[in-house]
Amino acid sequence: MTVSAEDLRTISEKAFLVQCVPEANARLQADRLIETELRGLLSDGLQRLPRPVARLRSGLADPVVSGVPREIRPGVSTWTASGGAVRGHRAAREAARRNPRPR
Repeated sequence: MTVSAEDLRTISEKAFLVQCVPEANARLQADRLIETELRGLLSDGLQRLPRPVARLRSGLADPVVSGVPREIRPGVSTWTASGGAVRGHRAAREAARRNPRPR
């Protein structure tokens, strides 16, 4: 059986949404899992989905990411994030947005 990447993305996103992860964060996490899967890095792709969902379900992870920039200067971004199932992806995206790479 073949399942499209878009269908897998939707299923993954819904898995986070039913655990009360905000829509933007659920989409980001699903996108990262699918992107990794499509690159052939299967150990970091969809097989990881059950773990964050289980952590959310059991209360070990907070579905809402909170974070604040600690230090942002040219070439350096540090982000402090707590809770949340997607804190790493969101922190990296926010740090890059606030401190674009010099060209």
